[in-house]
Amino acid sequence: MFPVEKVTVKPIVPGLKCGKKKGISEEGQGYIHEKLKNWQDETLLDAFYGDLTGLSGATIIADDVIEKLATCGECLESYSQVQQHVRWALGYDESTNMPTVWGDMLMTELEMIYKMMEGLEEAEEWAQYCANTMKDFVIMTEKYFQ
Repeated sequence: MFPVEKVTVKPIVPGLKCGKKKGISEEGQGYIHEKLKNWQDETLLDAFYGDLTGLSGATIIADDVIEKLATCGECLESYSQVQQHVRWALGYDESTNMPTVWGDMLMTELEMIYKMMEGLEEAEEWAQYCANTMKDFVIMTEKYFQ
């Protein structure tokens, strides 16, 4: 008898990216997560509070923020790209529309992580090439020396 309105709640925060993952493998995402956790607990915590604190790095940057940065599936090259995936209040100053010192530290750390990953990928490709070359060599020598 009474009209019932249909209400749909979307759990997606406007401005955040959703969709297909691209570019970074699961192993790479694990590597990023590990490096960001180490940075959170060692470098960032010391820079923010100094050497004498009983707090954890998660009080500065939450573990879910690190998880989202690690699993976003792409290399984030600017803080505006970071903002498309996460909201971190300490990393961005809305009055100046610029990253804070902490946001700059995060971008520097991400840049170093991505460079290390490139080096690891190149090393893995070289190891795979060497393994394949050695396998081909063994097959050739077995064929000729039987």
